[in-house]
Amino acid sequence: MHEATWLVWIPLLPLLGAAAAGAVHFLALRSRARGADATGGASGAGGAWIAIAAIGASFLLGLRGFLALRGEHAEALRSPTWDWIDVGGWSVGVSVVLDRLSSVMTLVVTGVGLLIHVYAAGYMKGDPGYAKFFAFLNLFVAMMLLLVLSSSLPGLFVGWEGVGLCSYLLIGFWYAKGWPAEAAQKAFVVNRVGDAAFLLGMFLLAGLFDTLDLSSLNAAVEGAVRDGHGPQLALAAFLLFGGACGKSAQIPLFVWLPDAMAGPTPVSALIHAATMVTSGIYLVVRLNPLFAASPELLFFIGLVGALTALVAGTTALVQRDLKKILAYSTVSQLGYMFLALGAGAWASAIFHLVTHAFFKALLFLGAGSVIHGMRDEQDVHRMGGLRRHMPRTFWTFTLGAAALSGIVPLSGFFSKDEILFHAFERGGAYYLLWAVGIATAAVTALYAWRMVGLVFFGAERFDAREVHPHESPPLMTVPLVILALLATGGGLLGLPEVLHAPHLLHDWLHPVVERGDAILAAATGAVPVASGASAATEWLLLVLGAGIAFAFAHRGFHAHRQGTASDERFAARRPQAARLFGDAWGVDRGYAKWIVQPVKIGAFLVAVVVDQFAIDGLVNGAGNLARSLGQRVRRMADGSIASYGLWMGGVTAALALAWIWIG
Repeated sequence: MHEATWLVWIPLLPLLGAAAAGAVHFLALRSRARGADATGGASGAGGAWIAIAAIGASFLLGLRGFLALRGEHAEALRSPTWDWIDVGGWSVGVSVVLDRLSSVMTLVVTGVGLLIHVYAAGYMKGDPGYAKFFAFLNLFVAMMLLLVLSSSLPGLFVGWEGVGLCSYLLIGFWYAKGWPAEAAQKAFVVNRVGDAAFLLGMFLLAGLFDTLDLSSLNAAVEGAVRDGHGPQLALAAFLLFGGACGKSAQIPLFVWLPDAMAGPTPVSALIHAATMVTSGIYLVVRLNPLFAASPELLFFIGLVGALTALVAGTTALVQRDLKKILAYSTVSQLGYMFLALGAGAWASAIFHLVTHAFFKALLFLGAGSVIHGMRDEQDVHRMGGLRRHMPRTFWTFTLGAAALSGIVPLSGFFSKDEILFHAFERGGAYYLLWAVGIATAAVTALYAWRMVGLVFFGAERFDAREVHPHESPPLMTVPLVILALLATGGGLLGLPEVLHAPHLLHDWLHPVVERGDAILAAATGAVPVASGASAATEWLLLVLGAGIAFAFAHRGFHAHRQGTASDERFAARRPQAARLFGDAWGVDRGYAKWIVQPVKIGAFLVAVVVDQFAIDGLVNGAGNLARSLGQRVRRMADGSIASYGLWMGGVTAALALAWIWIG
């Protein structure tokens, strides 16, 4: 492992950029207080470009580290270690580690994040909180980089909580509207449930291994299995997976992500494409030996991922809000990644993570361009015919939809079909997960091209007197073009083995995942997913996947290119299915009925009955009694000699009678 002091600047530069942009916002507020114009003018633009420069420099450093790993063939680069916690002989050190996995995540976070920052400079122009928005964006990226670069679980957890805080700030950025603040609170609370599970899992690992260094944990798993600690390992992995379900929006903790669309569109692209929601996938791959030691848990992870993919995909089918369609699509694609993890296909999960970052960031930013040109309209039933008004947005968005739906030869085809292939290769109960994945692939193609048909084709369903659609400025469309190129060619990172081409990403990640592959093979007797499989089987699955994607994309597009009639027929003929899908299979409503409402009732009882009536009543009653007695006693001391004589005589007579009685 090579030492590289400069690595600390990768997360530090966005952190400094956040501080600088925050200072610009503070100066803008002071200028506004003095009556000057500070509504996104020169000062706000200065904060934006500081933030863009910071993340651009961080991207260049990440690229430098990637090239260093490739050139030196080193296992990892590591910064000097800082002793953070040292108690009773137990210590936690903090350092920045760039290995093959974290280098991929760093390039995705900073590269896609840079394009989103540039896009946001145009999208958020004129907003009173312009510089503050970029301060939050830079802080978010800094925390995400801390998460993927930390050498220990506590350091990772700081970044984990940091992105949670920043998501709260960004989702609720337009808090004055009311509902964005509620959405931010929902995201914060739901994620705390997962984070509590994460903490418990981390404590369990600390007690078991006496260390929380990630490389040490991975190295110690095999010995722990031999020593009979399999149940403790499985419990720790299950708790960590609970944390991953929160951050990566899996059943039953996915309900926060669709509501998170309340934030500005660049936030949706950043959080829901390349950063926060991929944290859970990164965590499982980083600790792949721990999860590989529990094959039953891996199947459970795959089952949760497959069900999440299907539930979210069918929900996206009937949504009318453009951003919510993409939000449920994100939940569904994250389910695919967990399906890959459940099959032990660690590199395949990262492959889909990378391609998803490309095409989903493209789709969110394309949706933002549409909303920007439509004066904040998000209902796809009130759009139509926009390809004539927004040609660059149309072509790039269509490429993103094609990649999402798995059309050959775009990136989504290769990464999604690789996951399904590995699930099929596992055999046994995994055939069921593969079947769910195939069904979800069909649904994905259907809703992706439904979007394209409703938004860009058919008659214009908006009021042309009030809405004048227009193409976005180059500051917004240039990032769309770059992301479209990445979404188109990203599949080159992982071409199928039957094409006799190198799988670049799998080869790159092999040193990171080989220990997990070996442990899983020893536990199940299965051949690692990276090894050769039947060429005929792989060709058959590739053709099947391509055919399903094309057939359902064709159906989705032609059913909706002329307008909303297909949606109306579905709602009329299958009202129960329409309600079920539109309500996300009742999960959110179930939370509201069985958890939120009882908690509210319990809080009311505690606040009103217990606190106000019982506790406050007792305390206030005692005070009132003391006050009343004091007032009565005070009337005795009125300064009158006759009154004092009366009281003294009465007391003397009472004492005399008592004495006589006793005697």
